[in-house]
Amino acid sequence: MAPSRYSTLPDALKRSTHFVALAVLLTGIAWLALHFAPNSWIEEERSRHLQAQSLKLHGAAAMLSLIAIGTLLIGHILPGLKNPQNRAAGIALLACAGTLALTGWGLYYLGDEDLRGWASDVHIAIGVVAALAFIWHVRYRKRCARVD
Repeated sequence: MAPSRYSTLPDALKRSTHFVALAVLLTGIAWLALHFAPNSWIEEERSRHLQAQSLKLHGAAAMLSLIAIGTLLIGHILPGLKNPQNRAAGIALLACAGTLALTGWGLYYLGDEDLRGWASDVHIAIGVVAALAFIWHVRYRKRCARVD
C-alpha cells in the first residue's frame, strides 16, 4: 500500500483528541443550555451552581485541548499544512483555536463588562464554527482514508 498523502494519527492520540474535543463541546453546550434556559425550567440558584460547575469543567477541558493541539502540531498539523488542499481548512482551524483561547482567557481575566460581553459573543460564535469545522475535518479524513 502506498503511503497516505494525509497525516495519520496513532489510534490512542486520535481517541484522546476526540474525547477532549467532545468534552469541550459538551461542557460548552451545557453552559449555554443552562444560561439561556427559561427560569421556569430550573431554579435560579440551582442554575447558577450548575453553570459554574459546567464552566469549571469547560475550562479544564479547554486546557487539555491546548495540550492536544500542541501534541498535534509537529506530527499532524504542520505536515498537513504542506498540502495545498489542507492549507485553508488547517489555517481556519488554527485561527479558531487561537481565537477561542484568547477569548476564553479574556472571559476569565477581563474585568470590563463590555469587553467580557464582546468576548463571550465571539467565543460562542467561534466555538460553534470550530465544533462544526472539527466534525467536518474528522468526517472528511475518514472519507479520504477509504479512498487511499
